Amino acid sequence: MARQMRSLDSYLEEAKAMILKWGSKHWLKDDQIVGQVATAIMRGEHDYNPSHESKATIVTLRITYGRREIYNIYRKINSIMSKGIHYSIDAEVKNTDGFSFADSIEDKSETFSELMDKQETVEEKKEMVKKLLSDSYLTKRQRECLTAKYVEGLTSKEIAERFSVSKQAVSECLKKGMTKLKEIA
Repeated sequence: MARQMRSLDSYLEEAKAMILKWGSKHWLKDDQIVGQVATAIMRGEHDYNPSHESKATIVTLRITYGRREIYNIYRKINSIMSKGIHYSIDAEVKNTDGFSFADSIEDKSETFSELMDKQETVEEKKEMVKKLLSDSYLTKRQRECLTAKYVEGLTSKEIAERFSVSKQAVSECLKKGMTKLKEIA
């Protein structure tokens, strides 16, 4: 069966549709991101093998590759954002006004009182979570899973091992528990 040739525009349109569904709307203005997702879709089509044991369709492969690329972009952006921006005080970069770059840097670090306020807020939120988890509208398993995840900080895999269930069962339990909590919150 011969594959139908597609235009670059059709890949770009498919990439934009995937970005709207799983990405961020402002990414549509970034040609590099749209191009990355379109390239991933092309790779999915190229890697398609109709005789593969999974019997996945070409559409499934395109979606899988495109969505994986979107998640990779999310991870990359979050990684960059968490590192912050570093400006060297010793930089000799001057703009047209004669100001040095170092002159424009001001200390925006948090004061001790701001840090203490944040810590109190964290403690208040932990107490609120503990109170919500102690109420009777959650099942015992939902309470256990949510406590393990959000109070103890365990991963889904660790929770699954603790209760001798699959990761999928833990994910479903967490999802249902969160849905119940959102209904009452």
